[in-house]
Amino acid sequence: MHFTSAEQLACNLSFIRWVKGTASKDEIRKWDRWISESREHQIMAARAQELVLGVDFQKQTRPDTRREWNKLQQRIDHTGPESKPPAAHNFHRRKTLPALKVAAGLLIAGIVGLFSMFMYQRAQKTEQSEQKVEWNQIATEYRQQKTIALSDGSTIQLNANSSITYPAGWVRGNVTKVYLEGEAYFSIRKRESQHEPPFEVITKDGSVKVLGTKFVVDTDSLQTRVALEEGEIAIVTGSPEDVENGGEAYHLTPNKLATFNGETASLEVTEITDIRLYTSWTDNKLILDSTPLRYLVHKIRDIYGVDVEVSNKDLFNRKLTGTIQLKSLDYLIQSVSGVIDEQVYMENGTVYFGSFN
Repeated sequence: MHFTSAEQLACNLSFIRWVKGTASKDEIRKWDRWISESREHQIMAARAQELVLGVDFQKQTRPDTRREWNKLQQRIDHTGPESKPPAAHNFHRRKTLPALKVAAGLLIAGIVGLFSMFMYQRAQKTEQSEQKVEWNQIATEYRQQKTIALSDGSTIQLNANSSITYPAGWVRGNVTKVYLEGEAYFSIRKRESQHEPPFEVITKDGSVKVLGTKFVVDTDSLQTRVALEEGEIAIVTGSPEDVENGGEAYHLTPNKLATFNGETASLEVTEITDIRLYTSWTDNKLILDSTPLRYLVHKIRDIYGVDVEVSNKDLFNRKLTGTIQLKSLDYLIQSVSGVIDEQVYMENGTVYFGSFN
């Protein structure tokens, strides 16, 4: 692939899909490989992404006061000894030289005033632009997954009925903050230096900060769950506003599950026997190991977007063990029906567990 400019690259449909997180796995590998080939490709890709996302930063110039001062000083010096007038005109020179100095002072004052006004207007524009931060969103429909690849090798895999929101100025590889609704699997490149900002996932219940790790974040109306596969993360509970003001961080280690609620600031940590129980959806299957039916009901609602009714509330605590392929909702219903030995069927867009006679 050969591109002569960022503008040309920004018109490539495959590249646009890569930027917006809708590219195929082959396209993701192709663009990641192309960007890693050279620094020139990285710079061009970053600029092209800004064009795709509708962001265009232009450098502003400001007056060079030192250069203007030197020019003025040279003009004043030309009235000095090198161009000394005849003696007959000494009186006239003594009168004009103070006048030139006064003019020079006024000119300098004018330049300084213009520069101050320019800087004041620029500060106002900067403040206004900071107040008008625009956000972009990548979302999935029911029964859909998306993988967003960052040029540094990090990836975000969105589960069905989920979304991430990020600043419109996002440049791949420099992402430091995303807002998540739903469920996503994060594989974040390890930071090479402590000076690099941590990657942060913010939910309605708190914040997850990482320096490089693999983990799953799952949110619903009641709570947020984080299952850590590799590395270390720090969790701060509370609303996004509370998180911005800082708070005590809990450091989670691998094979641990943290469940927390933003309103109550509660946080519970349990051991994970098999991390695949929380990551298997990335391979389009669910692995269950003495897992309550309640969890499966939650997944059916989130993945397929249907209502679920359970006739006997004791069924919610029925433990399930096995692997369910997420081929289709009908296939899942048949599989679960055979495992729990209860009637499971779908009628008018609702899945029913048990008998409602």
